[in-house]
Amino acid sequence: MEKIISFDKALLLQINHFCSPTIDVIMKFISEIWVWIPLYLIVIFLLFRPGFYSGKSLIKLQEKLQFNWKVGLIGLLIVVATFLLNENIASFVKDTTCRLRPSHDPSLENAVRLIDGKGGLYSFYSAHAANTMCFAVITSLIFKRRLYTLLTLFWSVSIGYSRIYLARHFPLDVLCGLAAGFITAFLMYLLYSYIIKKYTKKFA
Repeated sequence: MEKIISFDKALLLQINHFCSPTIDVIMKFISEIWVWIPLYLIVIFLLFRPGFYSGKSLIKLQEKLQFNWKVGLIGLLIVVATFLLNENIASFVKDTTCRLRPSHDPSLENAVRLIDGKGGLYSFYSAHAANTMCFAVITSLIFKRRLYTLLTLFWSVSIGYSRIYLARHFPLDVLCGLAAGFITAFLMYLLYSYIIKKYTKKFA
């Protein structure tokens, strides 16, 4: 375990110091939550637009299902529930493991570049990485559009990388956050699938 932790810290420093003033600005920008509010609003809008769902999506495969605002609302509620569940799990794990952020780790004092402040106290695992991944995966599974999936996954991984670059998280924090977000989203999609199929049978 000590070797893994040592490698984790060494990789953090490599990423944190592979820098330039321009990259600093970019990483700080994409790491901000408010920057992506328009994206979230657009996706919410698309959940109510049947034309955006691909032919492989669950909505389109249910031949007897008549798309209406209730179907879109089911998708929206599942996305929100996925986010809230993921956020609470991440908070619980952070408070349980109590791993210090790089910016608060005494062994890395004066070794890391703090571009965007120290942040909170605990680091494992990254809620940024988990939340963006669960959003990308749950909406990708709902829409089943390949380009959308590739873009949102790239977006999530980029934000995860920015958290390492800014020394807000260790690489292992981000990797585990991405994995946790993926698993949470996949499990919630199973619930979404169950609800949509029940809804179809009831109103077909």
